[in-house]
Amino acid sequence: MYQANFQIQAMTAVFDLKGHPDDILHRFEPASLVYRVAPQHWLVRTTLDQESRLFAHLTEVPCAPDTLILNVSDAYVFIKIDGPEADQLIAIASPIDAWAMPVGAAGATFTEVFGQKALLIRQPKGFEIAVERSHSHLLLDYFSRVNGLAT
Repeated sequence: MYQANFQIQAMTAVFDLKGHPDDILHRFEPASLVYRVAPQHWLVRTTLDQESRLFAHLTEVPCAPDTLILNVSDAYVFIKIDGPEADQLIAIASPIDAWAMPVGAAGATFTEVFGQKALLIRQPKGFEIAVERSHSHLLLDYFSRVNGLAT
């Protein structure tokens, strides 16, 4: 059994932005977490009570034709994984070398976690993974089994 904890986090607001950086970068608000997951792809995360305000900020200036801004808050569930051996669970769950990633918003990338597409975010004392809502309980079950907690 590993010394690690994993739990579903409270729901947050998440926006998926795709487009040219010149059209996207000025739209970010300081109160948001911005994950750059590809050269022209960002996920912006904030608290649920700031969702409407962030959407208004993201869309207040007309977008270029190739820009996409989607509210995907209902699509993702964030799972926090922490503890002294959280890295052991991630090493089993994902093929990525998670400890080579920077910490925080810069340390976010899409990968696979137990075969499911997930956003992996390295935190100072562990990780967060964002997975499609319909897969969240499946991943919690996998983590429980790996950690020897399944019945």
